[in-house]
Amino acid sequence: IESYAFYNCTGFTSLIIPDSIRIIQENAFYKCTGLSGSLELPDSIEFIDDFAFAHCISFTGSLIIPPKLCFPRLHRTKWIINIA
Repeated sequence: IESYAFYNCTGFTSLIIPDSIRIIQENAFYKCTGLSGSLELPDSIEFIDDFAFAHCISFTGSLIIPPKLCFPRLHRTKWIINIA
């Protein structure tokens, strides 16, 4: 997912990332304040760049990341991190 692809997007509340995605670039979902609940990243994710989910302040559930993923920098989110 490209840098700033959904920057400041408030029009959606949930997110499903398909298995075809390998990289989430910097600021891809920055300030997507409408996103809530939990997010489970598919095993295909290899890298999450800086601030990819920064200021996504409405997430209230867990972020489940694949065990092979380098631990992402998830600045200013409210997730409880669970490694699958």
